[in-house]
Amino acid sequence: MSGSKDCTEACPTPTAHRRLSEGHRWWHGCVDNYDDPPSFQANLNACLQALRNVTFVLQKERRLVPEFGAWYPGWQERFKSDDRMRWVVKSRNRIVKSGDLELLSAARIRFVASYADIASTVADGLSPTTIPEVKGKSIPPRTRPSEYPHWIPARVAENASILVERQWVDRALPDEEILDALAHCYGELSALLKSAHERSGVQYTAPGCTGGGSSVSVETIEQHGERLPCMITTLDTRTAQYRVSDGSLVFGEYRSVALPKSRVVARRMRKYGAEQLAADLVTTPASLVGLVGPLFEQAKRILREDKHHIFVVLFCRGVEIIRSEAGVMEDRAFKFAYSREIARKVAVLGVDGVITIGEVWSSCPVLDEDGVMIPPAEVADRREAIQVSAEDRYGNKLTRSCFFRKRFNRIVFEEEFEISGEMENNFMAPVRAVWKSWDE
Repeated sequence: MSGSKDCTEACPTPTAHRRLSEGHRWWHGCVDNYDDPPSFQANLNACLQALRNVTFVLQKERRLVPEFGAWYPGWQERFKSDDRMRWVVKSRNRIVKSGDLELLSAARIRFVASYADIASTVADGLSPTTIPEVKGKSIPPRTRPSEYPHWIPARVAENASILVERQWVDRALPDEEILDALAHCYGELSALLKSAHERSGVQYTAPGCTGGGSSVSVETIEQHGERLPCMITTLDTRTAQYRVSDGSLVFGEYRSVALPKSRVVARRMRKYGAEQLAADLVTTPASLVGLVGPLFEQAKRILREDKHHIFVVLFCRGVEIIRSEAGVMEDRAFKFAYSREIARKVAVLGVDGVITIGEVWSSCPVLDEDGVMIPPAEVADRREAIQVSAEDRYGNKLTRSCFFRKRFNRIVFEEEFEISGEMENNFMAPVRAVWKSWDE
């Protein structure tokens, strides 16, 4: 806000601000103790009381908010029409005056054999999170992942995963996961205090963490109902992923690829022709797909120099790259896990475009004796390609690839091809689920 005062100097709601910050802190206590029922209950009780106290103390500070009497009733009516806000009020009264909430704990088990399956889990884990009806054959609760292979074709079992998702639900709010309900209430109360600050001409700062070490746009927080980035989705903290083939837990490995500033790095970047990439990007492209050409040529230079190219993901807002990271693709189970992690970062950072760079295998469609598609990497006459693929939330898509082979420790490039719009990159299905939730 132009000309507004800083919140630390002239906060019109200092006590309410602190109570909301306490609610955020206790919310993280719930996250950290999700698998420890007594500790989860203790943190939940504290979180409910802190959130409920925000409006109590705000009314004590009414003299600091201009025309409070005319402004506040509208917010009261808004909260009265909100099931989750009414739940906070009733729950706080219950734990203070009569006893704990009646909590229900459940574990949902999902079979994951495609990126579309991962996309459905991502969609369920985004705001507003509801508890969907589980259709089809139920899975015995004591069944171990290692016992699944004999139920399904061998090749599917080899590449598939099991997601086990833990959920806490209050009997008084049976259709919503508790952390998501609390995060919604935090967002509503944050919007209330933000409005109070605007009336007082004070710049509002949402209390709590801002997430991830990467920039988070104001629009991102507003888009998610004033939730902080850490509160947008908790699916990753509540879910364990296992390989069907051996029951082992899937651990992701991905890291930032931001380059440190040093002479050694500068020499290495000259070796890769980074100056050429910079020259190619002198004119800012009009859309994300305009970055594909320069990045594709750079990827070929790196491949020619190193004889391999790591898998890189670029997170973008418009044509600005705000984060870059690399993932180690050990097997298909990890690819599923990484596609879910990318979708989570897209939601948290407010990213509207993603570019992936790396090596891929290509082959004609081949089915095994069970009629299951054989992955290209396992087909005898497969071919290898370097590929750059870009997609944004507005439907713009472009993939550029070039086949190559290794001969006498040299990279020999062969035919290139380009696909725009007609085909979808399955790996991006979870990200599309995030973008779809924004549009809805």
